[in-house]
Amino acid sequence: MLILMQSIKREDKNFVGICNSFANWKKQKITVNKGSKGYKVLVPIFKKIKVLMVGESEEKEQEKQQLAFFRIGHVFDISQTSAYEKYLKEEEMIEEKIMKNTEINYNTAMQFIDNNKFEVEIIEDFKDIRNGDEKGKYNPKTKTIEIYERSSHTLFHEIGHHITDFLDIMFDNWQINTSSYSKNEILAEISCYLLMKEFNAHHKYNLAYSNAWSSRIKDNFEFDDFEKRFVKIEKFVEKLNKNTRGN
Repeated sequence: MLILMQSIKREDKNFVGICNSFANWKKQKITVNKGSKGYKVLVPIFKKIKVLMVGESEEKEQEKQQLAFFRIGHVFDISQTSAYEKYLKEEEMIEEKIMKNTEINYNTAMQFIDNNKFEVEIIEDFKDIRNGDEKGKYNPKTKTIEIYERSSHTLFHEIGHHITDFLDIMFDNWQINTSSYSKNEILAEISCYLLMKEFNAHHKYNLAYSNAWSSRIKDNFEFDDFEKRFVKIEKFVEKLNKNTRGN
């Protein structure tokens, strides 16, 4: 967090968040670019102390590490190193070959949302999206969606956040924890997948994005809880689709 705050203050648009000390970059045969300004961090300094260990039959001394103080150190982001270009190429490959997902006509997706009268404002602010850039954003307080690329998948994903937020209020008080980013992303992606079924695009749907987040919550996301939420979202989307076909 300390490093991120410094990057924001510097308005460093290339900042990635993969940081290391000068020495550790060097160990990886990666050089820090000349003139790069390091990010300040607090480095813990430990000292060795002797501790008397009392056993069943004897007492003996052992050395133990104890925190003594902190000193200011410096780290460098990968964007400040010779590895940055390789990193960008790898991210582009991940985006294009692994994370790229099913798309339908963007205007068709917008028309679907208009027909179903979602109580949400959509703000289109198309940008030159770079690897790792935010593609869209949903604000549950203002019920607004900002879309930064002309993508039906991004549009439906953000609508998915709106759907799960709506169900949280209307049904069973799910109490979705807004701090649990991983869970919320999976629920939004589930909604996106189900919405794509209306357009027969789900059969080639790429689940890589969901899988990436699911690996982070498998220890604290009970299957029964997941199933309950999936069924609620499925029934809600199915009702939307019936209304659309009826129109």
